[in-house]
Amino acid sequence: MRINKTIALGTILASLSLGAAHAQSVDPKLVVIDARQSFMSLVAFYSAPLGAMDKGSMPYDAAAASAAANQIVALTSLDQTGLWEAGTDRAYDESSLALSALWEPTADLNGKLAALRETSLALQAAAGTDLATMQTALASFNDTCKACHGDFKFKPPK
Repeated sequence: MRINKTIALGTILASLSLGAAHAQSVDPKLVVIDARQSFMSLVAFYSAPLGAMDKGSMPYDAAAASAAANQIVALTSLDQTGLWEAGTDRAYDESSLALSALWEPTADLNGKLAALRETSLALQAAAGTDLATMQTALASFNDTCKACHGDFKFKPPK
């Protein structure tokens, strides 16, 4: 039994040291880009059923709408400071869809993030009431998303 614990502990320590060595070789800006994209993917994932209800391709379900909106609020409540590091734009790496203009003072990144949080809270309050109320709040939330994506997200040529 003691030998098994020793082997397990040795395996864990070896894994941790290999992980630490790998982490030192990873570009921190690429980690930020990946984390930001993961955040956006999660917002899109939880927004999808709301969009389907909005368009009528899925019946309105108050419980499902509330659950999705709750997850969006949980995401927008996270401290996103580390996700928006200057220099993690498309000019740095093509995997990023963020344009460098996002970090210009006139872009008001913090204001946009605050608006995202505010409209997600309004969506949370409306989601479980009825379809029309949810649709109004979802339109506001989507407009907030578009306000940033419209100006600061790379759009591939068609």
